[in-house]
Amino acid sequence: MKSLLRAVALGAALLLSACASLGQDAAPAQSRLTVLVGIDGFRADYLDKGDSPTLDALAASGARGAMRPSFPTLTFPNHYTLITGKRPDRNGIVNNVMEDAQFPGVTFKMSNAQAVRDGRWWDQALPLWVSAETQGYKAGAMFWPGSEAEIAGVRPSRWMVFNQAMPSNDRVDTLLAWLDDPKGPELRLATLYFDVVDTQGHHYGPGSPEARAAVAEV
Repeated sequence: MKSLLRAVALGAALLLSACASLGQDAAPAQSRLTVLVGIDGFRADYLDKGDSPTLDALAASGARGAMRPSFPTLTFPNHYTLITGKRPDRNGIVNNVMEDAQFPGVTFKMSNAQAVRDGRWWDQALPLWVSAETQGYKAGAMFWPGSEAEIAGVRPSRWMVFNQAMPSNDRVDTLLAWLDDPKGPELRLATLYFDVVDTQGHHYGPGSPEARAAVAEV
């Protein structure tokens, strides 16, 4: 859980910074940051097994609730639902692999970078980074389905082409570098995406040592 722990530490530092000013003036709006972390393939029953102490501690000291996933329970449909607030049948991303009569001969899938970066597949619903940017707030997307595409003519101020080989710690370091960059935009919204749990779960099974090690990694 080292990667997530560092992200949580970042959030805690921001919270302490805000709390320090409560006795005087409220924290200025521009200092507030929301970070949405997605851990692909992290089953609910992975919690409380001793492999995810950081998440367990967050659940114990903060909030924890049941949820009903969107169907189909696949990476692209569910992550786009989370970032848009609309179910797959309303956001247009109904599968990881799909075809559309409007785009003859084109198959939308994770391995088709050109299709994934085509905003026409994503524009039935607006992700949070588009809403933020159009309202004058800067957003950064550290790997999130849809973040490589220009949607409604808008991209997040900071984003990267997805690289599955990029280690979890490097993803966190990249986001922290964006936040620390004095010459860069001041981000108000950021997403952080981990896929290692999903990958190892598919390759070796959800209860495998490899999957448990992936849970511990993030």
